[in-house]
Amino acid sequence: MIKKNIAKLAKRLYNMRMHTSVLEAQYPITFQQKEAEKLGEYLRQRQSVDIVGMKRVGISNFLRFFLRHEDVIPTYISKKDTHLFIPVDLNDLVEQEIYPFWTLTLKRILDATEQSSLSPSVKQKVRELFDKSIQFQDLFLVIDNIRQALNLLGESDVYPTIFFLRFDRLKDTFNSSLFDNFEGLRQASHGNLSFVFTNNRSLGSAFPEARSSLSIFAQTMYFTPASDNDIKVVYDAYRRRYNLSLSAEVERSLFATIGGYMQYLQLGLISLDELKPKIPTMEKDILHTFLQDERIILQSEELWESLTLDEKRVLLQILNNQKLDDSAKEKAKYLWDTGFVKEKK
Repeated sequence: MIKKNIAKLAKRLYNMRMHTSVLEAQYPITFQQKEAEKLGEYLRQRQSVDIVGMKRVGISNFLRFFLRHEDVIPTYISKKDTHLFIPVDLNDLVEQEIYPFWTLTLKRILDATEQSSLSPSVKQKVRELFDKSIQFQDLFLVIDNIRQALNLLGESDVYPTIFFLRFDRLKDTFNSSLFDNFEGLRQASHGNLSFVFTNNRSLGSAFPEARSSLSIFAQTMYFTPASDNDIKVVYDAYRRRYNLSLSAEVERSLFATIGGYMQYLQLGLISLDELKPKIPTMEKDILHTFLQDERIILQSEELWESLTLDEKRVLLQILNNQKLDDSAKEKAKYLWDTGFVKEKK
């Protein structure tokens, strides 16, 4: 019993040391609770998930919390099972080609394994698999070594989940056969492996030729702008770290203006900080200030250009208080799914 308690304490101290540098790891466990519960339930059932949201809406912020907070797994997935999260940020992929993609994936499996509490023998075996892949530089060997590494985790009673962050970077490079490899790895792991993809558009939109199989492969989870309470959590974290000081009135006006969009929060705080000591307090004045900020203008243009022609047309109709028919709403369903538009009545 004493040895068991010491092992638990050592693991907890290790996790605290690993996560203290990540701002989101300090958020309360109730941060974006609805999204965390939904994603956690999918992963508990060992399903794969396609997280879809508008650009820079805060998916990365949420996933840093989900991946790094030490209470996420026991709170939202399982108190008894051991889960290993393996983040693969595709911004780290220099060459958007198939071999570098799988090599990066294997490297991140190795990184997550070495940072875990798994036995030294398992870590050594995964390290040898990676070294062999680098030595021979053969695509099929890399994929097979990934399979072996994941099976090693399964044999250690660990449930691995690979998070492919910014997966839509690869939509012009890869074809639908990539998902055959994903499904092959899932089957080889006897269903113990799950994938999480983050995208601006759904996998079905990026890979239309594979749409029928994707509906079985991954559950689509739309990510919308954060609530006022969750925005307040992020704002308070920034305020403490960067020594920000805004009045309660300015805070309320800021939150109303940014509408739960994380990148607007960051840019808005920078913009207001530059106006010290003459920071506007009224919502209309803050909005006017933001509309003149080049950084916020560029971010708004990026959001606008991410929309299809039908979506732009419908958004303009909404802004002009024009009536929409069902056909137009169906064509622009993405606006509602991702929170560009929120109906109150």
